[in-house]
Amino acid sequence: MEMQTNNRTRKVSIKAGTHSPTPSKKPPLRTISRIIREEDEQLYSRFPEMRETIDGITTLGPWLSSLIEDGDDSEDPEDPDYKDVAEQLLKKVLDQFDTFKEPDQRKLMGNQMAKNGVVKDMGDFYKYLVRIMPLAEFTLAEAEDKDDGIIVVEQLRQIFWNLSDNSVEFCAEIAENTEMIRFLVIDLLAIRKDEFDILKEDSFPFLSAVGILHNVARSGVTKTCFSVILDSQDEFAKPIQVLDVLMPYLETKNTHIKLITLLGLAHIVNEQQNQILSANASLFDFLLETLKSAIKSKDHRKYGFSVEELLDGLANLAKNDLNKAIIMDKKAFPILKDIIIKGKSQEEKAEALKVIWELSFMGKNKQTFMGDKEFWKKIYLLQSDSVEEVSKAAQGACFVITDGDLHGKAPQGVKSFRKPAPIVRKKEQQDEEQHIMISYNWADQKMLLRVRDRLQDVGYKVWMDVDNMEGDILDAMARAVENAHIVLMCYSEKYKESKNCRTEAQYAYQVNKDIIPVLMQTRYKPDGWLGILVGSKLFYEFTTKYPFENKIRELIRELENRFRVMMKKDSAPKVLSIVSTQIEQTKKEDMENKTAMVSWTTDDLSEWLSRNKLEAFVGLKSLSGAQLAFLYKLFRRAPEFFYRCLEEKLGLQSLEDLMRFTDALEKLSEEQPDLNQQLL
Repeated sequence: MEMQTNNRTRKVSIKAGTHSPTPSKKPPLRTISRIIREEDEQLYSRFPEMRETIDGITTLGPWLSSLIEDGDDSEDPEDPDYKDVAEQLLKKVLDQFDTFKEPDQRKLMGNQMAKNGVVKDMGDFYKYLVRIMPLAEFTLAEAEDKDDGIIVVEQLRQIFWNLSDNSVEFCAEIAENTEMIRFLVIDLLAIRKDEFDILKEDSFPFLSAVGILHNVARSGVTKTCFSVILDSQDEFAKPIQVLDVLMPYLETKNTHIKLITLLGLAHIVNEQQNQILSANASLFDFLLETLKSAIKSKDHRKYGFSVEELLDGLANLAKNDLNKAIIMDKKAFPILKDIIIKGKSQEEKAEALKVIWELSFMGKNKQTFMGDKEFWKKIYLLQSDSVEEVSKAAQGACFVITDGDLHGKAPQGVKSFRKPAPIVRKKEQQDEEQHIMISYNWADQKMLLRVRDRLQDVGYKVWMDVDNMEGDILDAMARAVENAHIVLMCYSEKYKESKNCRTEAQYAYQVNKDIIPVLMQTRYKPDGWLGILVGSKLFYEFTTKYPFENKIRELIRELENRFRVMMKKDSAPKVLSIVSTQIEQTKKEDMENKTAMVSWTTDDLSEWLSRNKLEAFVGLKSLSGAQLAFLYKLFRRAPEFFYRCLEEKLGLQSLEDLMRFTDALEKLSEEQPDLNQQLL
């Protein structure tokens, strides 16, 4: 496809679905931001010639922002000089993207554009152009004339498409700090309405929209960003799901467009939405037939997609447990086996192993894989492959298939490259088995480093991969789980989507470890396999919703209770005596600054009522601190009697009254550190 830009013709890539960057293989040192910073410095060392390019790009953001300010400040604003903007975008970004073709070079560009706010500034400028364009409802689909303004919009779309394919940080900025997803949905709806029957496979509005959505979804952003409100000014407007917008495109007769849509949806759908895809089994047939055709083709591509890209889409569909059964029923295993045993491409082999890893979380599939002696021997040996991406995927798959018993379930005649766990004396084992393990997704690392530090401050021994990941990663994880007293399962949507996190979590459950769920994402409700593991367990929330200090105190109290119960079952003192001393000191310090509820005076109660805006309720003014504590017990232990008491004894009638009072009681557990102890 050719795009005319400022009297110059440049080649525009319209290939959607290209690989997202490979995550850094270096174990985390401190926080994600530091990892990215260090990685970028390493890339600068490899590509010193890019510093000038990055410096030029970073000046682009403030300049675009100044154009918006100039337009908004003027009583009779003029359109920006579109030719000047087009020339700057071409010179500083698009031409540079074409010059630096290595994925790591483009990754560096995207990371630095995200870090320096250029992505947000470009998103703001895109929004500004949408507002000032002389179209009632602006979409690229409706833009018939390529005037200078439309060319700028196309350039911005191309930049978002190109860089989102190479930088996870760039994708995160699109989702969090721009309204691009909403504008892309508007475009897709307009195309569906006016152009669906005549849609061509080289349609830039369609390809760029689905391409950006696909790249952003693959980067690991939370799926909530794929629910948008089209009219951002209407506070009562209902959100529209990207799934619902894309699904009709699966009915097209154009196989290229159908495939692009399917691969995009594979990364966008959540657990509930997946049922819509799984209900149409022909989609899996279509994907597998396309994969077989790509394998047979000379360039290992079909409809512009490589074998690796098709396998990546299959792996993402396999995350859903219902899809695991469908994929196996559709005879995907022989295709994957051929790639792994006979394939010459290491990249394809690694991607096929990742599909096997996902499929292995289903018990029936484990038996199939281990029962095929040729296949089982091959992937077992690949654990020590010289190509890191292959060995890591094989290790993950084999660990899940063997339920962690890699030594005992080695193929016949094959020596495990792992050494069996050393035999230790009981006392040494007891000394080792005393830590708390933190199981988490890297996205939450910064917060959990604070949790780790506070737990260590009060005397707990904590295992976290930032401290303990030397040598074989899976071996280290398995030992950490096996030697843990308690596993903090720090869950979120990203935790659920991660193969590594699922491997870790299910192994902890399998070896019967005491699990404490820790919620890391506001309002996230786990479903699927994670929902089963978490179940109805009491969880502790470490999000921005609550003060950190309040929540860490609650968690420490819960850990103390858990260790006390364990002590009754095991005479070994472990760490409890050390920890208890520290916690008692913490409690003492807390109580020095707080008056125990049982000793509250009338003034204390009045102050509490006033702080929670409850002073208007006469029935509450006669309560004592001890009676309020009793109501808290009822609230936790006998909610039905509690609400009846509020209505009959204290005169709280309306739903709003009940909500306000119960919210105030919720806060009491944070304000009064000893309150929950009364429930034991």
